[in-house]
Amino acid sequence: MKTDIEQFLVSHNWFNQISEDNVSIYHCEFAKDHYKDSLFGELAVAYSDTLDRAVPKRKAEYLAGRFCAKQALGKHKIENFIIKSDKNRAPLWPEGIKGTITHSNHNALVAVNNSSDVLGIGIDVESVMTDKTMNDVKDAIVKGDENRFLDLPATTPGISTGTVVSLIFSIKESFFKAAYPSTGYYFDFDAVTINVLDFEKNIFSLTVNQDLNPKMRPGMQCSGQFCFLGEQVLSLLVLR
Repeated sequence: MKTDIEQFLVSHNWFNQISEDNVSIYHCEFAKDHYKDSLFGELAVAYSDTLDRAVPKRKAEYLAGRFCAKQALGKHKIENFIIKSDKNRAPLWPEGIKGTITHSNHNALVAVNNSSDVLGIGIDVESVMTDKTMNDVKDAIVKGDENRFLDLPATTPGISTGTVVSLIFSIKESFFKAAYPSTGYYFDFDAVTINVLDFEKNIFSLTVNQDLNPKMRPGMQCSGQFCFLGEQVLSLLVLR
């Protein structure tokens, strides 16, 4: 008979489908239906009072994300650090560490980096949108010249328009996560423009359109990688 931990954590290990220099990525697949409050203690993850009124799904995602963070920080010899959140629920990392957490449906991933030349790091996983959801949100996410990427499904086998829109959303979320620690405020989807979306090499590039802070000015170029986790898309961006 499986233990509570084995039922909740379907699998967990270091993630190698995408990689960046000096970036540690830890991934777990979890079963939210097997979540129990007692798992926080069993997995040695600090419970947050902010979860007191949360539904089990939210608690399961939080636990899975913080479990991955615990493993990733351990690789950098940081043990028992409690990752708190700021007023906007963004995680607060140890000094010298740039980190990012993502979870969606049944996957959770954490990426951390301790290089002094890194401004920020962002990772984001998203389930591929249904046609209805895509049609509802597409115009808010895909801006200007990015609309040309909506033609990619005609020439790229296995890629739907929902996949493209979901990936664009994921990339912009990754950029936001990477930029937020140094900007400290929210900005809209038109703050960046995606220039390259290459489904052969699984890479992307984007240009910053707004003056976000002294190190992120209009015209700044960034690039990153993406991959697929079943019916989900995953993007990673490291700002240097």
